[in-house]
Amino acid sequence: MRSRLLLVFLTLLTLLGCSKSEDGGSIPIIVEFLPSRANVNPGGSTLLVANFLGGTATVDQGVGPITSGVPVTVSPTITTTYTLTLVGTKGDIALAKATVTVGARSLDITPAQVALSGAQTQSFTAVTTGLSDTRVKWFAEQGSIDDTGVHTSPNRSTSYWVSATSVEDPTLCAKAFVTVARAPIFLSIESPGPTASLLPGESMTVLYSIFNATNPAVTFSSTFGSITAGGVYSAPLRVGTGTITLRSVEDPTVTAVIDVTVPAMVLPRSQTVAPGATFAFRAVCLGLSNPAVTWSVDAGGSMSPDGVFTSDGSTGFFTVSASTATTPPIVGQAFVTVTGGFTYANTFVAPSAGNEMTTRRIDHALTRTYGDLILASGGLSAGVASNRLEVFNPSGQFWSQSGVTLATARSRHSATLLPTGHILIVGGRSASGTPLATAEIYNPSSDAITPAAGSLGTAREDHTATLMQDGRVLIAGGRGATGTLNSLEIFNPATGTFTPFGTAMVDARVGHTAEVLLDGRVFLGGGSKDGTDANLSNTASLFNPFTGALSTAAGFMNAGRRNMGAVLAPNGLLSLLGGVFTPSVPLVNQGGQRFDPVTGTFSSLTSSMSAPRNRPLMSILADGRALVFGGSTDLGATGDVAGTAPSGTFDVYDPSSTAFPVFGSNPPAVGGDQLTGRCILLYTGGVLIVGDASNGAGTPVGSVVYQ
Repeated sequence: MRSRLLLVFLTLLTLLGCSKSEDGGSIPIIVEFLPSRANVNPGGSTLLVANFLGGTATVDQGVGPITSGVPVTVSPTITTTYTLTLVGTKGDIALAKATVTVGARSLDITPAQVALSGAQTQSFTAVTTGLSDTRVKWFAEQGSIDDTGVHTSPNRSTSYWVSATSVEDPTLCAKAFVTVARAPIFLSIESPGPTASLLPGESMTVLYSIFNATNPAVTFSSTFGSITAGGVYSAPLRVGTGTITLRSVEDPTVTAVIDVTVPAMVLPRSQTVAPGATFAFRAVCLGLSNPAVTWSVDAGGSMSPDGVFTSDGSTGFFTVSASTATTPPIVGQAFVTVTGGFTYANTFVAPSAGNEMTTRRIDHALTRTYGDLILASGGLSAGVASNRLEVFNPSGQFWSQSGVTLATARSRHSATLLPTGHILIVGGRSASGTPLATAEIYNPSSDAITPAAGSLGTAREDHTATLMQDGRVLIAGGRGATGTLNSLEIFNPATGTFTPFGTAMVDARVGHTAEVLLDGRVFLGGGSKDGTDANLSNTASLFNPFTGALSTAAGFMNAGRRNMGAVLAPNGLLSLLGGVFTPSVPLVNQGGQRFDPVTGTFSSLTSSMSAPRNRPLMSILADGRALVFGGSTDLGATGDVAGTAPSGTFDVYDPSSTAFPVFGSNPPAVGGDQLTGRCILLYTGGVLIVGDASNGAGTPVGSVVYQ
């Protein structure tokens, strides 16, 4: 009650302006002057406490100067009246008196003065002298106190009286002075910590602890992305930075901050390379108007302006960084392991753990996840379209089946890793043999699949889907319901929708090649114009994601071709190997062409593979060379994936020198299986090859790893 009256009194003084004299000096005001006990026994003591403002105070009877709110101890031997004199800055004086009676009847509180922390419990004891009834009534100006004198302080910094009044003689009252110095409220981020890095659209739950608060509730806010009242944060679908703020409901000045970054995605996220080798990384900056980056590496070699890592021969674990052109730069990272003595044994082995694929397949899609696993989706199994998803673990060398399936069984579709870490599965051929316009999105981290928000403007199969540097996906060509397509569509992960591109390619294309060049443009070359081998394209279209322009390369291939393999050299030149070509009649090619992005022209290779290859499997290797594998030496029926005569050989190609190694008179054989299929580089340096035997006829072979 005393504190509440004091607060009201001081508020009135402030509003009325009566604490100032007319000449600007302070008027001395005594709010209260009390002893903690008005009755003491001879030899006893009590506390004098004064609360005042506007001057300097002294107490007579030898007490001397006194500070507002600070108790002083007095031990009178006889009944004594103490006078408080408060002198203002202009000489004004205020007086107050407090009398302490010394006699045989008294009431004491122990302890008479105590300092507590917030919400702390303290037991007080009342001691009576000369009274037959020792009972007292307890009262606390703040906090709470029970009938036995057990007091709990409020959870805030303050000062006040706890009093005991005699039941027998209510004129006897003793007081104890309590000061509370509460520990400050403190917020601690338990997860993810002071910083967090997420993929676009990725979610996380913020976990925290709050200390010294009566009300443990907090509020959440974010300058980048969104966060629920329960602390579930979702990153925006773009690269950028921001903060998440947690704020105490009890004390809004108490906060904790998490710095959030959605960095550029650097692909692949991790890779093993051989000492002295080169390897090209890619950066994907979703949502930036300028997706250009600057490359660097902490040790172990150098980075070209286009993202090509060149090992200096040092072995170890190194970090590659891509910094955006924003201010400040936003940095994405990937990791390179350079292993001493890394060489390929030129052998093909089954997964070492022995867990082979459940569904053997062709015409499927292989996609490397952001976590470096490999997803096999859909395809044909024994001639029937499949909806199965299986995942290969390169570390453990085993397959596991997903707990979900595609909503639509499909083959000859595309599957593309998005900047969100999800995989976009687009189009393809249905179980009834018709092109599909639907798309599905698989989330590897949660093993969940959902329909895409939009669908293709044109149903298509045997198309290409290419992740561009700005995070969008370019869908090109393929077969539609009425024939081969020359149209393009663009999928935007930020909206989940497909948008037809207004300009068509110079040629309709199926069985063509789509590759991201080092300068970020997308090469779309060759293919069949009408699905036959008699009408093959010898042109290339170039899509620039930075300008949104589609152009036609200045030069032409030496002949139209489809079903070729492609590999990019560290100098930016693109090699096209094998496939079907038409110098005069359709043939399976044993040689290749090279495309120069600077001049836009093609040139013929002076060396050739060990055998002609229709639809060879091709993958860059950890030593900078490329594996060229399998395929058929014949054409097969029009529109088939490949012929029926397997090459039975493989080649290792150096894209920098355009040389093929000589294995001697007996090159390693690969047998008659893996005629068709897909292959993909593993983070360990091996190449996973997934396919079927003899174009679906014969004994299924599942998968092998080149190492």
